[in-house]
Amino acid sequence: MFTGIFVILFWSYQRLGNPDKDGRVTPEEKDEDRSVEYLTLAKDIVDLVYRKSETRSHTPSYDEESKAEIQYDANDSGSVLGTIEFPKLARKISIHQGTGELQMRNGAGHYEKSAKPGEMDHCVLVGDYETIFHGIETLMSGDVMVVKTSSGVFTYEVTEYQSTPLSKKIALLQCDFAKLTLTTAHPNAVTTSPTPRHTIHATMISSVLN
Repeated sequence: MFTGIFVILFWSYQRLGNPDKDGRVTPEEKDEDRSVEYLTLAKDIVDLVYRKSETRSHTPSYDEESKAEIQYDANDSGSVLGTIEFPKLARKISIHQGTGELQMRNGAGHYEKSAKPGEMDHCVLVGDYETIFHGIETLMSGDVMVVKTSSGVFTYEVTEYQSTPLSKKIALLQCDFAKLTLTTAHPNAVTTSPTPRHTIHATMISSVLN
């Protein structure tokens, strides 16, 4: 009887005190964010971690009430949402719904789980660095980007630039203001490549609804 009790106590200690040994939950698994979305283009993988945690203390200069009026008719994967213009780069790029290879071959891909342009949240666009977003790393704080859709014209001001290794996860936070993030995809590079991933963050400074 005492032997049976000892065996049970020892087994309980092994499971509760040493969870790694019986395949339960490792420290790495405990820290893993289950909300990670994998956005892929050919061999390239962009880790998108979405969390509700980013806020802005000051009030935007535009009318936040207008957010309820923004409507998009084109929601199907592959449909064209509009264009994004870069005055500094003298370039205009079409924005396509979805981030598949076909969409990003023709323009910037809109990450479908993110907000759409002009909405009060985080809008994420991904583009092939070699063909679509080449040169965005030259954008600086204060530079503007203009997004035109069937719903209106939305002007964003660059607030931050990030250069990260291809293997590093990019945290894209949900927020309570209109934010736009552009990040580059590198389908022909491996995660060990010295080529950096370029990411631009911008905040909407004006909107004109149709």
